[in-house]
Amino acid sequence: MLTHTAVEGLPFVARAAPDLLVCLPNAVQFGHLGIEMATALACARAEGRAIAFLRDREVPNDAAFDLESDAVDIRRLSSVQETVWRCRWSLDRARAQVRTSLRECHEDVWDQVGRFAREEMLKPHHSPRMQTWLRALKTRAGRRPARPAAAPYFRRRLLRSPVPVRLRADVAARAAALAEELGIPRDAPLVTVHAREAGWKAGGREVQHKVSRVAGERPRDDATRNIRIETYVPAIDYLVSRGFTVVRLGDPSMRPVSRPGLIDVALDRRRTPALDVYCLLRSRFLMGGESGPSVFSLLTNTPTLTVNATDPVSSFPIRPDWLFTLKTVVDLETGQALDLEQRLTPRYIAGLRDTTRLRYVANTPVEILDAVRDMLAHLESPAPETPGQERVRQLVTDAVLDLAPRVGYVRKWGDDDGFLGDGRIAPSYVERYLPRS
Repeated sequence: MLTHTAVEGLPFVARAAPDLLVCLPNAVQFGHLGIEMATALACARAEGRAIAFLRDREVPNDAAFDLESDAVDIRRLSSVQETVWRCRWSLDRARAQVRTSLRECHEDVWDQVGRFAREEMLKPHHSPRMQTWLRALKTRAGRRPARPAAAPYFRRRLLRSPVPVRLRADVAARAAALAEELGIPRDAPLVTVHAREAGWKAGGREVQHKVSRVAGERPRDDATRNIRIETYVPAIDYLVSRGFTVVRLGDPSMRPVSRPGLIDVALDRRRTPALDVYCLLRSRFLMGGESGPSVFSLLTNTPTLTVNATDPVSSFPIRPDWLFTLKTVVDLETGQALDLEQRLTPRYIAGLRDTTRLRYVANTPVEILDAVRDMLAHLESPAPETPGQERVRQLVTDAVLDLAPRVGYVRKWGDDDGFLGDGRIAPSYVERYLPRS
């Protein structure tokens, strides 16, 4: 008989049997699909269990479900078992929605009661007995239990050590043949690149309205995460001069780019999901921004250079073979660029990507080229952290530990029991933007 025991704080993973976990990963967003599958694999390895993944009919990349691992037994459920598990998950989600609705209704009622009591206490015609009752009612309304804080989503400790994966042999063979057909030699060293554009969020879906106790209601404009592929050109040319074939990942809605040694897979009609995964598995590293591929790489174990990050919390790299750089952020009221400490305040994090008061300035082509040089040097011969890199790590870690109890975004994407990551900020970024101290 199938049992269902949720894994603490991981709503997409459940214990199905003494030797089996089942994972229903995000079926909409490419990055979250990769994060959740990588997390589930790491959880299975830590518990010494097998893992089975449930795949929706439409997923961002179905080749993720064609991965194998020598470290974890990845099993396939029968159609009957899959149906049972989907029903269980649907029932659990419905129950959770009902609990949330009831809690919110309860909170709204007591908000109204407290407001009524405060307003009535200001009226002079009430008797002393009524005033006493109103004070008691106001006190009772203020004693509502606090809403439980959400568990961290980004399990950095679990993701710290890669779970080795590979494509199934038949899938890998087809992807390799297609890659060669597109001009990617079988024995060529690869670097994959991705520059986020509006993509499936086009048509007004880039802007979401967020509410927090710190910043109130404000817009979060995800267009601030976008990057112009043209800013990659000097870095692409440099990589080609070093003997790499550069593969551009993405989707057909993106702007075309043409350079010697660059294969623009994103715009090729022959592209397949398996080809993207195959290229990531082969890549010396991936260069991208705050977008799906830059965290899907946690599943393919691809070293990653994240450029143009909008915040230093979610983008702080987990693994030692990762680097990152930040966009410059300008306060529209003062016209001044924010320093790192100012980007680690509750007001900034809670108001992240609010373009009504902030302007985000992308890394220049020269800065991206320097970061690529940093990445190659780091992968070839990792050096000890510089004092500037150590300072950035300490500043971000201290801020995350301080903010997590108060800011939901930091709880979701920040530290995991005090651990933030083994990666670093790019040394060229430190030299250029962080004053020596």
